[in-house]
Amino acid sequence: MKITQQTVLQIKDRLDITDVVQDFVFLKKKGQNWTACCPFHHEKTPSFYVNPARNIYKCFGCGKGGDAITFVMEIENYTYPEALKYLAKKYNIEIQTDENLTDEELATQNEREALLILHDFAQNFYKKTLHTHPEGETVGLSYFRERQISDLSVETFGLGYSLDTWDSFTQEAQKNGFSREMLIKSGLTLQTERGTLIDRFRGRVLFPIHNVAGKVIGFGGRILGNDKKLAKYINSPETPIYEKSNILYGISFAKKKIKEQDNCYLVEGYTDVIALHQADIHNVVASSGTSLTMGQIRLIKRFTNHITILYDGDVAGIKASLRGIDLLLEEDLDVKIVLFPDGEDPDSYAKKLGSTAFKDFVENTAEDFIGFKTKLFIKETQKDPLKRAEVIRDIVESIVKIPDAIKQQIFFQTTAQLLQIDEKALMQEGLKISEKIAQQKPKYNNAQNGQNAQNGQSGQSGQNAQNAQSSQNAQNADAQREIENEYFENYYKDENNQNQNLAPQNNNQNQSLAQQQSISLIDKGLAQQEREAVRMLLMYGAEILPFTDEKPLLLYYLNEVADIQFQHPEYAYFIQKWRFHAQMDNVLSMEDFLNIEQNESTNNIEKNIGKIIADLLMEKYTKSVRWEEKLNMDLPTEKDILKKLIPENILRLKLYQIMQLMQENEISLKNAKTEEEEDDCLTVGLYLERQRKQITQQLKMDIFHK
Repeated sequence: MKITQQTVLQIKDRLDITDVVQDFVFLKKKGQNWTACCPFHHEKTPSFYVNPARNIYKCFGCGKGGDAITFVMEIENYTYPEALKYLAKKYNIEIQTDENLTDEELATQNEREALLILHDFAQNFYKKTLHTHPEGETVGLSYFRERQISDLSVETFGLGYSLDTWDSFTQEAQKNGFSREMLIKSGLTLQTERGTLIDRFRGRVLFPIHNVAGKVIGFGGRILGNDKKLAKYINSPETPIYEKSNILYGISFAKKKIKEQDNCYLVEGYTDVIALHQADIHNVVASSGTSLTMGQIRLIKRFTNHITILYDGDVAGIKASLRGIDLLLEEDLDVKIVLFPDGEDPDSYAKKLGSTAFKDFVENTAEDFIGFKTKLFIKETQKDPLKRAEVIRDIVESIVKIPDAIKQQIFFQTTAQLLQIDEKALMQEGLKISEKIAQQKPKYNNAQNGQNAQNGQSGQSGQNAQNAQSSQNAQNADAQREIENEYFENYYKDENNQNQNLAPQNNNQNQSLAQQQSISLIDKGLAQQEREAVRMLLMYGAEILPFTDEKPLLLYYLNEVADIQFQHPEYAYFIQKWRFHAQMDNVLSMEDFLNIEQNESTNNIEKNIGKIIADLLMEKYTKSVRWEEKLNMDLPTEKDILKKLIPENILRLKLYQIMQLMQENEISLKNAKTEEEEDDCLTVGLYLERQRKQITQQLKMDIFHK
């Protein structure tokens, strides 16, 4: 259903982008901004910035940016309405919707939202079955109580039970209006060869799996019978809302404590997570019995760079999972290991020791991964020199995965002491392994791989954004939009080639390389000046300054550049919008652009307006107060020197456009076929040269002189 404009504005008024982003990423204060490693692409050095003053974010690595709503859409792969609903719930805002929906709007209701609704229904169904059905009480609840899972934990984690029947859930879901197709797509229902629908989960206790935002996206089911033909655990299949490699069980319950304690405990199964919660350890997640994936590692890294892995005493199982830990090292996470006594796991040992003693055990026995791995393997190789050499190489392989050179050096030192081997020999072996790895890598680096992968994902996000329903901050939005559509009818005729009539036509194949390079430099310079103009107007457009004739800077500026056509589509878009509204003395702000209503005819620039504005306004570096104190003086802000910056920007815009015309005139002169054409070109050239000299004199520069 379409969310009303009033609700959208209420949500935006309440938003605090730092508060929103911190639910997903661990932020650190840096000047006026907050920083983190980007959650959208692979990186080891933070390039993701959040600016609370402007309520925008920007990654200087992969280029993603926008406002709080854009962030939620990107991080959770939500549509615009889903992001609004998530934020409304976060800030306790009641959603008001437009009930007058057309049949077409009902038919195109978002699939993802429908799957989330279905999974929420399923959780309530299985929870109700656990507590009210005789089989649920005698089998399901009895199992949880036998495992010492408290009633509070059963309620907190939304645990449930599926009856040992063929289709009890499927029948109930169909009675409540869920279609056959949606049930199959969710994976909660299976279709037999004969076309009969049956439940995926039958006769199992169920553990709902939540995404970071706390929405149920899948289930894990444990069988309670003794049928050895059936798997002990089964999970939901991959669906549009559930990707197993990108989720960790318990993350929605743990994320806050992980950030607070700057450490994440990693266990294997559902009951381990629940047992540790009962032991008052809440910063814990589970990999659900699978080897760690890069998606899961990066999910952890959103909240902390420190991870403690809790292993039971099964040495064979530990060895099988060590390669996944190498991935943690590559991501520059600090990894510690806790090993429980034989026959114990986090669940059983927490219950055996009790909360306080268990916490002490974990804290006192945790050791760094390299030391743990060295001790684990070296015991088995005391009498076998060849095997010992293989183990040493394996340990060195793990050390060289660590990106931090200082940490590498420390681990080489401690490992050499443990192995009683020359440190230089270990480092030489590490150098050989590093060189071998470098030779095997593709010629493009991991960061580029991450960027390419992210570009692929952004296509899907872009598709989702097409359905975005933002609102225009005006009382008569529909009428206003109709007027604007008429005004811009010619401007956006060809969406893929906007401003085609304005772009310089310098594609003559007879141009020399020097001419082509000169044209390229002029075009880049013009783009930079247009960008600066739009940036300053977004920031200060509503300001009334001493030199603006007692009117907003935007109106003053538009009057000064009335004869200038902006040529680069993104910047021309802003100027055209401002010029249209300036006729009514209306100054559009950044918020007005972000609130422009989108529909099927929305152009590509408006669909990506949040990212464009973030690109323009986000600053990686800010003025240092420390230097002001050191110099005992107030350093001027950009706003203080606008009287100088604005006229210079206007003059440079004119200068670059004159240089473009001079280039075009030179080409026309070269291609002239008659004396009359040559004379015309020479006359135009002299006029343009006079104009160029006049502007450069005003700027007190002559760097453009030929």
